[in-house]
Amino acid sequence: MDISTLSPSLEENGQPPSALIDDVTFYYLTLGLRVILNPILAGLAFCAACINVVTFARMGLSRGINRNLFILSVSDLSLAAVTVVGNCCYVMLWLGMKDQGIYKTLRVTLWLVNYPNITSTVVTTVIAVVRCLCVVVPLDFRKFLTDRRQMIIIAFFCGVGYSVILYASLVLSVLQTSMKESKNASTLFDLFRGSFFYIALIINILSMVFLTVALKKSAKFRSVAASGMVSQWNSSVRNETRVIKTLILVLVIYVSCNLPLVLLSVLRLTLPGFTGTGQYRNLKGLVDMLIAFTLPFNIGLNLFVYITYNSRFRITVKSFTCYTPCRNLK
Repeated sequence: MDISTLSPSLEENGQPPSALIDDVTFYYLTLGLRVILNPILAGLAFCAACINVVTFARMGLSRGINRNLFILSVSDLSLAAVTVVGNCCYVMLWLGMKDQGIYKTLRVTLWLVNYPNITSTVVTTVIAVVRCLCVVVPLDFRKFLTDRRQMIIIAFFCGVGYSVILYASLVLSVLQTSMKESKNASTLFDLFRGSFFYIALIINILSMVFLTVALKKSAKFRSVAASGMVSQWNSSVRNETRVIKTLILVLVIYVSCNLPLVLLSVLRLTLPGFTGTGQYRNLKGLVDMLIAFTLPFNIGLNLFVYITYNSRFRITVKSFTCYTPCRNLK
């Protein structure tokens, strides 16, 4: 975890020529992504996360799905806030403010961003598994996967992730340790992050495929219901279909937006020179920028998914915004 690839400079400082991406190209990529686009996107993601938190809180947290989505929204809000601070620090460095406090704050944000990201990953995976179980065993799954047990599972895996991040951050950034200890901590962090997100991605991808198949079967059932044979169940099936569509889109967005994070861990372990000062420093910098772009992009897209496919969410948003009053004034 270093910030050497974040340095806004074209100077090579005696470093070997960068492979794949030359320094001039990397300069303009940095200007477009890190200096211009990412700060704007982070600010928009923060606003979207605020709307999500307020909306799910107003919808009530008695239902397990709403409670999990509320936790996910709070985690997204924390992630967006850290991203906003990190982008502000970077822009100040780009403008020539070489204060050590800015460097230290930027380094802290690079560690802090891992905590809400782990929380979002765990909560998203739990939501996906619960929904799959709801489709497979709709009457029995609540007996062995109650709301309380879901909270325990989320807390356990988040605690494990937090412990690894805390240990790695202390060894690499705070404590004065030997080179061997620092290397071991860095390897542990990369192995954990890679395996953790790989497992989560696999589970979410499988859940996404399973729910897509369930959605197709639900469409066939709706066609039967529309003929009047089981019309009393038609409304319930439509509601379940909307829930499945919402979750599938959330999973698609999550998987797509977290691929750069997994790629970073894999390349750090397998590609020599994929460091802040190595031969592939600009490639590492580009992956860092993609991560800084996709994480807040994920948060913003979730808001539009909720509004589009969750009518209760949409009504709740309208209830505390100026949309309804302004419309009535016309």
